[in-house]
Amino acid sequence: MTITAVRRPTSRRRPALAAVALALTAALAGSPAAHAAGPQPDFQMPFTCGQQIMATTYSSHGPDPDSVDMWHLDADKNNISQGEPVLASADGVVTNVRKNGKDEFQVDLDHGDGWTTEHKHLESLPPLAVGQTVAQGEQIGRLGNSGIQPIQYHLHYTQLADGDPKRIQFNGKLIDTHEGNPDVFGAWLTKSGELMTSTNCPGRAFLPFDQSGRRHLFAYEAERGAAGIASINAGATGITNPWGTTSGDRQWTHFMPFASGGDQRYLAYASATGKVEFNRIGTGGPTKLSGGTWGKGWTHFAPLTLGGQPYFIAYNSLTGARNIDRINAAGTGTTTVLGGLWTKGWTQIVPFSLAGVQHVLLYKGGSGEVRIVKVTGSGNAVTVSNVWAGTWATRWTHIVPMVHNGAVHLVRYSQSGWASFDKVNAGGAGVTHLAYAGWTKDWTVFSPFTVNGLGHVLVYKTSTGAAKILRLDGNGAGVTTTADMNWTRGLA
Repeated sequence: MTITAVRRPTSRRRPALAAVALALTAALAGSPAAHAAGPQPDFQMPFTCGQQIMATTYSSHGPDPDSVDMWHLDADKNNISQGEPVLASADGVVTNVRKNGKDEFQVDLDHGDGWTTEHKHLESLPPLAVGQTVAQGEQIGRLGNSGIQPIQYHLHYTQLADGDPKRIQFNGKLIDTHEGNPDVFGAWLTKSGELMTSTNCPGRAFLPFDQSGRRHLFAYEAERGAAGIASINAGATGITNPWGTTSGDRQWTHFMPFASGGDQRYLAYASATGKVEFNRIGTGGPTKLSGGTWGKGWTHFAPLTLGGQPYFIAYNSLTGARNIDRINAAGTGTTTVLGGLWTKGWTQIVPFSLAGVQHVLLYKGGSGEVRIVKVTGSGNAVTVSNVWAGTWATRWTHIVPMVHNGAVHLVRYSQSGWASFDKVNAGGAGVTHLAYAGWTKDWTVFSPFTVNGLGHVLVYKTSTGAAKILRLDGNGAGVTTTADMNWTRGLA
């Protein structure tokens, strides 16, 4: 099946489209209009992609029993929420960063058209500024138990329209926990509330690795700590599953691939605790090589290759802190070779190699600011140079690079249902836009790879388990579906 290109969206607000079947053949005659005033934003859960979250309320819950308390559970339903990232559930502007009258650390966001959200009991006051724009999925704090009296770790969350609390909706669906449902009253922070899985997944990708001439993807299910491997079949017409497990650690938030000594490896990191592991990966599953504890709160990890050796960027979008680390020869630890600060709020950090030179694309989903930098050097001497800066539309949730017919192409996608096809210019001096297309909404995970010189991407929906493999067409201005599958829900 082939996508038909459409005209570029002219609005920088979220396009309002009817769902388009992923036959992806319907051409849209014009630019999407901004949605009418008043409709509820497409709220996602304010937690990391794939996490299983419990929600409850009670009859005297302020400001209204439509507010919910939410927290993260382990496999035995124990509260493991302390320090978990709290994410923006929709694009918005920061209106409050304060300690309220109950000594609760609180962040409020304005999402436009009268819709706002409140987030209480944060661990501390995050370094956000009133008036700052944030994108859906951008970290706005860490979960805590702040307040006058000690309480269990949880997030008190409210969606309001014109200041009035409303029954909460995530991913286009009203949740069961609300004022009109007395079955949930009295269930505050118990183990019997409503279990939900987050699909707040901007920039999410399965961990890729190559073995025996084939591309494989390591997928993780935060709900149970389960994991599995998908091996791409010849011609990208489907997958096989050589390995899987049904239980494991549930707090991993990042998986970053690298190669060392001819082996495929990965770094796993838990933002809430700083726990880190270095693992070898193959079709028989992962093997732990080393572990330790780093600082908490890194929001992004991006792999680099310099002088044939593995490095990575660690970035904290709340503070702007940025380190470039060199992975040691054994692939079991790192050395920081360049520290410093970037501006805050980059929501996507996208590495790619161009003519043998490492480049990184930086994008802010809240403002549309985009930049390409070049990273050069070797050993402990590394330099970052600005190459290009510009402005795109806001709210692209995924930016996916792939090598296609010898050039670097990008697929940009918004979970509201738009895709853009681009080609990176020589030297990283910006991109050439090729086409726009209407896609179905809510694809949450994108994993690119190249087969026989042609760019491919596997797309997946955390909410339903739907998965497809799409191949870039010859000129890179559209895609053809080569496989259509159903997987387990909740993979991230």
